[in-house]
This record gives sequence, structure tokens and C-alpha cells, in this order.
Amino acid sequence: MGLCISHKILDGAALKTFLKGWANMACEAKEVVYPNLTAPTLFPAKSLWLRDTAMYISQSMLKEGKCRTKRFVFSSDAIGTLKAEVTGHGVQKPTRVEVVTDGI
Repeated sequence: MGLCISHKILDGAALKTFLKGWANMACEAKEVVYPNLTAPTLFPAKSLWLRDTAMYISQSMLKEGKCRTKRFVFSSDAIGTLKAEVTGHGVQKPTRVEVVTDGI
């Protein structure tokens, strides 16, 4: 799993909140953090020059080309085998994500 962000849009604290909320929702946790997205109403932009400049700069850095995406699918038997192997190394209650990314 990968994540790419622009620091112009998201700072470290906001990224942490987003990832924690995403993980909690994925794990069906009882406590889910929902971000407060009211900043534009509290701090409205007085001009659009910054947005337009950022768009121009980002478009000049983007290049068209070939892109490759890979998907790895693990059967439930393979996940079970990996969990047993990782548990044997002292990891308690490993998640599916932990067992397929061990050693990366």
C-alpha cells in the first residue's frame, strides 16, 4: 500500500489523523476520528493567485508516460500459513496486512 501527498494540502498532523481514521474505519473500531473540514469557511481565500500558481507549477512537473500497477492476491490458505510462520517468530495476533508485508 502506498500513499503520496502534497505538503501544500496536508501536514504531518493531518496525515496522522487521516491515516488513523482510515485504519479505524477499516478495522471497524469503535472510535473513529472524523476530520473537521471547515477551514475554508473559517479562512476564506482573498485571491486565487496562490491556487493558480500552484496549478501551473504542478502541471509543469507532471509528465505523461507509462504507469504500472501490480496487484498481489493471497489465498486464505496462504494467509493462514504466513500467520502461523509469523506467530512462530513471536508476533502475537498478526493482521493479514502484517503477515503479507513482513520483511518489506
